Amino acid sequence: PVADTVSVSPELRAEVGTLTLEAALQQLRVLNPSGLGGLDVANPRRVMRALERCIASGRTLVELGQDFARQPSPFADWNVVVTQLEREPEELNARIDQRTDAMLKEGLVGEVRGLLANGLKQNPSASRAIGYREVIDHIENRLAESELAGAIALNTRRLVKKQRTWFRTQLPEHRVMAASTLSSPQELFPE
Repeated sequence: PVADTVSVSPELRAEVGTLTLEAALQQLRVLNPSGLGGLDVANPRRVMRALERCIASGRTLVELGQDFARQPSPFADWNVVVTQLEREPEELNARIDQRTDAMLKEGLVGEVRGLLANGLKQNPSASRAIGYREVIDHIENRLAESELAGAIALNTRRLVKKQRTWFRTQLPEHRVMAASTLSSPQELFPE
């Protein structure tokens, strides 16, 4: 989420939430005649949030972006040291498989059934989370039980790949350490 001063009312969020992606984009283009900048127009959530912020503020995405860029960094007065811990792909894959099996053994399917009964599908972010979405597909007979663990593990691996790409391209200069060589947390905080 963007950390700025634009306040979006629940009523506006509900109203925008009724729009299709195409309708929201059409409105955004009207409110932003000079273009949508780098907005990911294929991402409905980002498009909806952008439209809400433009309507609520009466400003364009460019103006909102400029205001945001002028804000001081939340850690401007700090010396930020970034260390990335990495695992070898084989180890990471084994850990993903183990965690997936543990979640299923500890009752993930039952948890999702309970959450569905309490309105999980009304929260698109939660219902599309890895693990929950595959279990929902299983409960709604779109995914066989025998395929459930594999689907969760595969989607987790895809997320890990996206995260690694993001770390490689978006983090400031930082050191990378093999997680397997870390013997104590103090190694992460050099003097």
